[in-house]
Amino acid sequence: MIFHCSLRKRQSGQTFAAFMLLMVMVVGAFMLSGDLSRVMIAMNKARDLADSAALAAAGAADARMFSNGTIAINPDLAELRARAVVSTWLAVRYPNEQFMNLSLSDFTVKGTDVYVTVSGNVDSVFGKFFGIDTWPIPGRTAHARLVYGINKELN
Repeated sequence: MIFHCSLRKRQSGQTFAAFMLLMVMVVGAFMLSGDLSRVMIAMNKARDLADSAALAAAGAADARMFSNGTIAINPDLAELRARAVVSTWLAVRYPNEQFMNLSLSDFTVKGTDVYVTVSGNVDSVFGKFFGIDTWPIPGRTAHARLVYGINKELN
């Protein structure tokens, strides 16, 4: 008695199933990489925005302090200048890029030093298929110092 068993007939659909599973994973990876590239673009723009806002805020010297021989930054004027830079910068430089929502999230003045943090989020395009509506942009902090009336950027 000869038993002839064909493994090929029982496994004929495994290659197709494995291929389809692999294709779903590859397409998903491409979709997420598209969203992550938008996140990286927004992170770079947040850093640029923080640098610009910090430099503008550092230029808000308090004239009353100059008469005493010391220098200081007027915190109210500095924050006003930083917020103006943020709103103008986003409206003028990137009016058509509605996918990113950046804002001034933290502002601190310590003597002649200004610290500005910009954060926000990016709307997801393909991540919505995975249940991700927005991607957070971690805060990007810039530091600038007023030095005898000259703005100097510090890293």
